[in-house]
Amino acid sequence: MKKMFSAIICLGMVLGVFTGCQTYEGEVTVKEESEEATESEGTEGETGMSSDRIYIDMIDDLVSSKKADQFALIDIDGDDVKELAAVSSEGSWEKDQVFVYTVYNGEAVLLASDIAPGMEGHQIAFYEGKNILVISGAAAGECYQSYNMDGGKLKPLRSAESNSISGEIFKTDDKEVSEDEYYESLKEILIPGEEMIVLDTGSMNVKKADYDNGYPEYSDIEERPYMTPEKIQEELGK
Repeated sequence: MKKMFSAIICLGMVLGVFTGCQTYEGEVTVKEESEEATESEGTEGETGMSSDRIYIDMIDDLVSSKKADQFALIDIDGDDVKELAAVSSEGSWEKDQVFVYTVYNGEAVLLASDIAPGMEGHQIAFYEGKNILVISGAAAGECYQSYNMDGGKLKPLRSAESNSISGEIFKTDDKEVSEDEYYESLKEILIPGEEMIVLDTGSMNVKKADYDNGYPEYSDIEERPYMTPEKIQEELGK
């Protein structure tokens, strides 16, 4: 059997049944557009608020509620409206620490949130400008799910799961496959040779995967710093 490897997963597997991408209390949250955004059919111009102003207000809320204290404007889908990454430097695995927002129909929409990267392979990452966001983490084994942004929502693209606790099990898009097929499908999520930006709690880490040994091995490219609330609000207010 090939050596199982994931540079993202840094703790051992936890006993339990095969549960796909579902995890314990810190499971990934993927939300569609809010009820307010769904009810509001207005465009940015009709609401009179720019995406920058909406993000400034959102940052105020996140800071006052002590949910996040580090921020960055990121480009997931390559359009004119940047996404907002909001991260807590606390790095807890007891509650969500990483949040990704976009603006749709004049509202801030939470696309995804997760605990601090590391525990059971949890992380949120994206391929800049390519409209691919990757969320990973599982209570047992490995689980990766890719999405693209579509109308203020995340639309699932591909999933790949592996579990060896109750026998070798590999799945792609919920279909059981061979180990070779699993790693081939993984290449469509953890794309070889492409820079993937991981939203860690200290900085944004740029990594690149290769599959020379059949499984993904990552090289670190660079770290990108977050902004303080004051700095990013100053940037948005220009």
